Amino acid sequence: MSTDPPPTEPVRPEILRQLAEVLRRAERTAGVAGGGVDTPHSSLVTSGVPAVDRLLPSGGFVRGTLVEWLAPPNVCGPGAAGGAGALALSAAREAAFAGGAVVVVERADGDALRFHPPAAAAWGVDLARLLIVRPTSDADEIWALDQVARCRGVAAWLWWGGGLEGRDFRRLQLATEQSGSLGLLVRPCALQSQPSWATLRMVVEPLPAAHTAGANDEPRQTVQRLRVRLLRVRGGADAATVDLEIDDATYTIAAAKRGDLAASLADSASLARRAGA
Repeated sequence: MSTDPPPTEPVRPEILRQLAEVLRRAERTAGVAGGGVDTPHSSLVTSGVPAVDRLLPSGGFVRGTLVEWLAPPNVCGPGAAGGAGALALSAAREAAFAGGAVVVVERADGDALRFHPPAAAAWGVDLARLLIVRPTSDADEIWALDQVARCRGVAAWLWWGGGLEGRDFRRLQLATEQSGSLGLLVRPCALQSQPSWATLRMVVEPLPAAHTAGANDEPRQTVQRLRVRLLRVRGGADAATVDLEIDDATYTIAAAKRGDLAASLADSASLARRAGA
């Protein structure tokens, strides 16, 4: 018979106490303890990108819902480094404009933490109201997401994640609906065929980058380009698309100029033909 001691359980009660206190402070700061984020036009949140808003039946995102971006690895990275992340940060910034915290749930995996608060600040997120939760296991990650989604002092929460069990996804959807927060999920496009409880799903695809001439002999600037396609939206037309430009120098996102985009696509096709010759 083994005399080894039983495995030590995670010290979750203490973690729970600390997180609960942080979230209570967020509620008090937002002035919504027990009442939810409450502003005259609180139900609708602009994406921060007019071209994206025009795709949506309501003209923006609705509080109390989940919004999901699906993207390949090169535009799916945590923070603003991936184009999908920049879109998520833009929406979070707008959701917190009238108050409330922005919470990022990021899996702590050794030295692989990749969310950089200074990048979020560059996109206009108030660092004084930014909280980062770093769980260390699958179970703690789901638990932390559930706790954050239920907090009425959270204006928006972001998660760069992978697969979700259906019951966990549904639980997050219900918690977000009850709290009135905006849940922003950035996930790999390989999960596109899996069921989702998000009200809105968008696929983000990379396009050939644009190059703009620098002023006064400065180096040419590279502008990231993306295509956003509606995969599912309640009450709207699926498969609608918009092409965007992300300017990392000015931290802005705008509709791509059609003429310049056509030229970039043609250049890309020409280079591909030469490579294959």
